[in-house]
Amino acid sequence: MWANILFVLFTISFGILRLICLPYIVINAFFLLYNPEMVARFGSSHFVFKYVTDASSFAEVSSYGICVNRYCVSTLYTVLFSLAALVGLHVYWYTLVLKLLFQTIMGTAIHDPRIEGNNYQAESEKSLKLEKPLQKPIEEQTATPIKQKKEPVTLEAAHPPIISPSYA
Repeated sequence: MWANILFVLFTISFGILRLICLPYIVINAFFLLYNPEMVARFGSSHFVFKYVTDASSFAEVSSYGICVNRYCVSTLYTVLFSLAALVGLHVYWYTLVLKLLFQTIMGTAIHDPRIEGNNYQAESEKSLKLEKPLQKPIEEQTATPIKQKKEPVTLEAAHPPIISPSYA
């Protein structure tokens, strides 16, 4: 029960924050670029791409943006277009969340696409079990069996005595 309540709260907060607040900020940022006060303050040279004549190296970061071979891409527009794409992704994700919410409210079985046809554990166990061993054990490969000679280990052989220097 608590999980369902928290899921409903998540759905509401997701819709408000990501589908109302974030697009409002992104749209206002686009309109702010062409505000007369901003144009008077920073100039009207707001372009997505710009050719810069005074570049000092092949690739650099200038006050306008990221430049490669004197062609610059505005950092401001890059960020704003990326945020607009993120809003589009949020719309898609919210449709998936709403489908899941309606399935939860109606009490229908929730389909998890990750489980369908997923026999990863069975396949991994099958791949570990080999029908034939790749090679014979070492004892079967040699013609004569290997006999190991066991010698008793003495304390002196295992740990030689420590010879301390004599101080005169």
